[in-house]
Amino acid sequence: MDHRIRSPKAIATGALSFAAVAVLLVVSTHSIGTGQLFADFIHNKDAAYRGGKTLRTKIEIQNKRRALQASLLEEFSRDPEAFVGRIPKKERNFVFDAVVDGQTTMRVGRPADGGKWVRNPQLLENHAAVYSFGVGEDILFDTDMAGLFGCQVYLFDPNPAVVEKFPAPESGYPCGAGHPENPPFSLALEARCCGPELSFGFGGTPWALSPPPPASSPDPARDANLQPRPRRVRAWLELGGFLAYSVGDYWIGYKSHFPEDWQFKMTLDSQISRILFLEGWRFDSNNFKLNWTHSLAGVIYYQFSRTNHLSWAYSLMMSIVGSTFWELSEWKEVIALNDQIMTGFGGFAIGEPWYQVGHYLAHQSGLLFQALSFMNPILKLNHWLDRKDPRTRGYVPPGWKDFGLAAGVRRLSTAGLPAETAVYFAVHAQLIRLPEYGKAGDIREEFKDTYFSSMSLDYAARNGTADETRFSAEVVPWGYFRQRIDENLKGYSLIVGLGSSFEYFKKRPLDDYDINPVPVYQGFDLHLEIPRNFTDKLAIVHLAGPVLDWTVFRRGWKIRTVGAAHFDFGLINSYALNEYSQLHHTPPSDTIEGMKTTVFYYGYYYGFGGTLSGSTDLEWGALRARALASFGAWGSANSLDRFQYKVTNNARLADTRFRYLFSAGWKVPRAPFELFVTYEGVQRWGRLLEVRSMRLEKRLFAGLEFQF
Repeated sequence: MDHRIRSPKAIATGALSFAAVAVLLVVSTHSIGTGQLFADFIHNKDAAYRGGKTLRTKIEIQNKRRALQASLLEEFSRDPEAFVGRIPKKERNFVFDAVVDGQTTMRVGRPADGGKWVRNPQLLENHAAVYSFGVGEDILFDTDMAGLFGCQVYLFDPNPAVVEKFPAPESGYPCGAGHPENPPFSLALEARCCGPELSFGFGGTPWALSPPPPASSPDPARDANLQPRPRRVRAWLELGGFLAYSVGDYWIGYKSHFPEDWQFKMTLDSQISRILFLEGWRFDSNNFKLNWTHSLAGVIYYQFSRTNHLSWAYSLMMSIVGSTFWELSEWKEVIALNDQIMTGFGGFAIGEPWYQVGHYLAHQSGLLFQALSFMNPILKLNHWLDRKDPRTRGYVPPGWKDFGLAAGVRRLSTAGLPAETAVYFAVHAQLIRLPEYGKAGDIREEFKDTYFSSMSLDYAARNGTADETRFSAEVVPWGYFRQRIDENLKGYSLIVGLGSSFEYFKKRPLDDYDINPVPVYQGFDLHLEIPRNFTDKLAIVHLAGPVLDWTVFRRGWKIRTVGAAHFDFGLINSYALNEYSQLHHTPPSDTIEGMKTTVFYYGYYYGFGGTLSGSTDLEWGALRARALASFGAWGSANSLDRFQYKVTNNARLADTRFRYLFSAGWKVPRAPFELFVTYEGVQRWGRLLEVRSMRLEKRLFAGLEFQF
């Protein structure tokens, strides 16, 4: 055979042929060995596709084909004879098949018998059903349809030799974003023609194929088969075991636990008064650190449920149940209302993003991802317990993610005070879980599982000590998704949902009573003749509120705007307290003593209020920019203090905080790094009786971020 190419027409034909088979040459071209189970093969393909995004646009397919075409042409130019010689003779007709539209037609599967030409596969909706008849010895087409395009592939073949390839009569396997499956009627069947339908008989019962439902209206029965089985019993056993240990430890050493909170006895009358007559339902008098960290206990309760494949709503319920059980078990103490809110709802606001980020990391390859996945040890434990269930190996990659580790410097400027420079570290993770997000298609759907999750931690240090710490978490678990994007990636995405979030901020304490808080009413001298100097601190659960998320997509850039309004409960530092104490520090009568217990001991109060926030993010090539603004206002709870009878100055406290931020970044070409600079302003205002206090702080950040 003469392998030389002699004319422009032949060159065009050859180039078109190479483009038509670009993707198929990425994958293995050998068939499955006779003794190899299909399950093993699919598992290996799943590992190859896991974490990669599905091909959803014409541009993605063209770019992949062009890159591979250049590689093929280079190989052909070096040694045409060797190039053709490595392709088995029986497969050459498939390699050089004529393709009408080389830009939108792909060869999926092997180049020999078993592969298929597929027209416009990027237009297939997510989880589109593919019915594959005649499995034979090769399922590469089926795994590629699942892995490259996120399809739900149903396999059919009556051959007993094929049946033996599956370890069970009915089994499904994750493969990238898709899912190959052999339903119970797919094997050892009788097939017969029944007019316009193709029907199958199994055990004398006919079954007819019908067109798959559109992606905007997924089949719940089909999707349910893809989900791991909820393990409620195991979830309650894990929660019960953890609570049993915690309660046992508390009861054994109760004499050393918060004697200032002791108010009730282990008698029927006392406990009835405590629980049923609501005498024990109060805001407690514990210090700031102890009270905000109750949200972390809620995170643990939440994980026992969520990592056992239960819904976010069920997991929230378990977190509330765990918190209530713990409060009731502290039989000598009040049933703290603040702990109930922080543990139950704070545990959800932090716990769901913690679960989503950990779940994503656990399904990625690479040492860094696997090491970071241990940030959620409960998830790792339950994944290990489920290791023999193939349904738990599946993971649908998110539609968008943003992970980063940053380091740099921070410059803080405050009116009337010298500027301060500190080293700055930060980590953040964001996930938009809808796999359709940002991809071509016209979609309308309600989502009842988490759409958006984010977590971030910012830390500034001076002289080896934490100067400022900020932590936040956000989740949008329910809402409506509307997206309209054409094949040129022009369009929009709109989400209207219900969200919740958590926010913690604390500056470095300066005085001993702020560094080492003492128990209340235990005889400690607070030296109230000295004006207070509490530094700012906040721990806020943004309980619930509407979220609007709007993204505009254009070729080469996108802009995303998010707005939210939340009802809040929080531990709020009284910003006017320090200035008030400068005017009122003459014992015994003119001091801050007699105010709400947590105010004059620890500087904070329990507050209710609301927060409005908005942000805009622009991505344009290597450039990124962000603008953010938020405003929160809170007022104190003026009743149900643990020591309400000792509150002689029940003044109402009010605080606000206005925060704005501008940030710009530049991605380093061909490297996972971004240079950034950020300007932030925070204005705090507080009121306590006749005193009004306000201060504006400005921060400038600059550094380098590693993105992964």
